Amino acid sequence: MSSVDSSLTVAGVASQKFSQAASTLNSISVPATSVSRTNVSGQRNAQSTMQRMGVVGSQLSNAMTRDGNNIHSVAEEFAAIDQKLGKGFDGITVLSGPGNF
Repeated sequence: MSSVDSSLTVAGVASQKFSQAASTLNSISVPATSVSRTNVSGQRNAQSTMQRMGVVGSQLSNAMTRDGNNIHSVAEEFAAIDQKLGKGFDGITVLSGPGNF
């Protein structure tokens, strides 16, 4: 069979890196308890910011997981197309330069 090749391996590695990054983001936890008996200036802002960071981290993790899955899916589709094209090129002689017909 002729060689028309996309790299499913490279896409798999990229997809795996996205999954690892998403897993790392998921492992980061926002403190479960808050200090409500303090009068430290900015405490409420800090608590609110921590909660928002947790939400944004989760959204980012979900997006990375989705994108990693999409990379892998597209690579599989390209590999399937490469297989079909490769079979279609079987038996065709490649010309090696001008004047060779």
